[in-house]
Amino acid sequence: MFVPLCLTLFTVLGPDSREIDNPKSLSWTKFPKGTSITHKQVITNNPGSPAEQTIEVLTTYTLAEAGKDKVVVEMQQAITANGKVTEKPVAKIELPTTVKLARGENLFAGLGPAYNVERGEEKLTLARREMQTTWYRAKREHKDGGGFESTVWYSEAAPGLLVKSEFITRGANGKVGQTNVTEVVDIRRP
Repeated sequence: MFVPLCLTLFTVLGPDSREIDNPKSLSWTKFPKGTSITHKQVITNNPGSPAEQTIEVLTTYTLAEAGKDKVVVEMQQAITANGKVTEKPVAKIELPTTVKLARGENLFAGLGPAYNVERGEEKLTLARREMQTTWYRAKREHKDGGGFESTVWYSEAAPGLLVKSEFITRGANGKVGQTNVTEVVDIRRP
């Protein structure tokens, strides 16, 4: 199963961790029950090569319940690979309203303190609307030419906050091994 970035928190817990309110989950409380957001994720393995493979994941999250202590969304996914569409059954997911972060960890970038994370603001037009976003960018280069680049955009206009993400990995030869792009394509209120 593909788990979109908005539900993924890469936390490194230790003695210096602290618990905070989770703005990603709590953002759902600003929207009425039945509100949905749909993300389109396109994963391309070995881009530009004869072995190129593209997988598309359409994920819709619908607010089932939202409160100060509990946020529940229903997730529906349709995965297209090799021309075949696979629909996953609806799954109910309880989102944590608090998270633990290690000292220096960036909740929104999904990276620990060892990474240099840039931050900026940008207006994007997604899902037929203009949104003010805050983005977080990280890059890691390896001595062998490999590494990754990651940029994630968040907006208060979207339940769950995530509106776009781009993740690119490079192999030892510096050649792109995978691209993973997610964008919000629809937001609906009941």
